[in-house]
Order: sequence, then structure tokens, then C-alpha cells
Amino acid sequence: MKNLIRLGLILATIAPSWCFAIGAFTVDDERGDYEVGYGISAGHDTEEEAFAAAMKMCHEAGNDHCKQVLWFEVCGSYAASESEYGTGWGNSAKEAQEMAMKKCDDSDCRVIATECE
Repeated sequence: MKNLIRLGLILATIAPSWCFAIGAFTVDDERGDYEVGYGISAGHDTEEEAFAAAMKMCHEAGNDHCKQVLWFEVCGSYAASESEYGTGWGNSAKEAQEMAMKKCDDSDCRVIATECE
């Protein structure tokens, strides 16, 4: 039993950093616009790195007013309507999407993007 515990501790210390990777969403959503511009990143070591990569993607897609809306460790989702938006996170895409839709709080909301590590 002690050997099994030691093995677990060794594996935990040498596990690849991507096991605990961070992702982020940035969006450029003008009120009344269904075509939301966004950037998504995943696989980063820090929240700052994840947001920087997502911001770069958002700007490279031709969006001028990108803002940080969500960082996540497993799955993240962004939902929007013409007047509202919501973000969600969770241990599965379904869980993240359900939270984003609930936070969006508008019957016209739809999931715009979802990403999982």
C-alpha cells in the first residue's frame, strides 16, 4: 500500500503541466449584433497567458473592441442574444453550456462557442 501511495505522489509531481491547463474567452459584442467576434485559447499555464492568446485571436479576426469574459480550467462556454450574454464553466461542455445559457437570461440566447481542455 505504501508503494502505491509513493507511486501516486511521484506521478502527481511529474504529471505534464497540460493536465492543469487554463483557457479563456474574449469577445467583441456590440449590442444588437448576433455575429459576435471572439477569441478562444486553451492549454496555458496562467490566466494571463490564456487571456493574452484569446485577445490576440480576437483582434486577428478583425475585432476592435475585444474584452475578457471568462477563464476556465476544464470547459468554458459563451452564450448571447441581441441584448444579453452569459458565460459558463464546468467539467463538461454540456455543464458549461447550461450555465452560460442560464446566465444569459434571455429566451433568444444561443451558445456561440464552447471549448474544453
